[in-house]
This record gives sequence, structure tokens and C-alpha cells, in this order.
Amino acid sequence: MELLDGFGAFAYRNRVGPGHLRYAFTTIPASLVQQLLERACSVISARRLWVDPDCGLKKRGWPETEAALTNRIAAARAVRQKLEAEEAGSVAA
Repeated sequence: MELLDGFGAFAYRNRVGPGHLRYAFTTIPASLVQQLLERACSVISARRLWVDPDCGLKKRGWPETEAALTNRIAAARAVRQKLEAEEAGSVAA
């Protein structure tokens, strides 16, 4: 069972900021962050998700930190657009 499954199984009511720890990458690609957020949205209401800066950034230089934050912002925007499109589609149907 994945950690996120536990949040759904126990109807976790607080806000959650899922992180993505993978120190092998100097910068986490936006696609990986987006996958994590989409997976989290399948278990936890998107209204309760926070897109937090990734752990480990203080050990990175400014270029890596800026790239990581830029990717998180891009992923969050992509997920929001997808959710808004899905919501608009369900309202129109």
C-alpha cells in the first residue's frame, strides 16, 4: 500500500503537502511532480492539497533551487488546468 492510499483509507481531513524526495536528481522534472500531484488528487481532495517546495533545496545552489521551484509551479498549473477542464466538462454534461 502506498502512503497516499492511507490518506484515502482513513478519510484524512487535514491539508497535505506531498513532497517528492529523490536526491539522485538535482532537479525534479515537472512531469514527475505532476504525476505525484495527480496521484494525490485521486486520493485526497484537491482543495486540501498544498504544493510545497521540495525537501532538500537548502543543500542545492540557486540555479537548481529556482529550477525545482519553477517545475513545481508548472506542475501545479498543469494539474489545476486539468481539474478545471474536468470540472467544466462535468458541469456541461
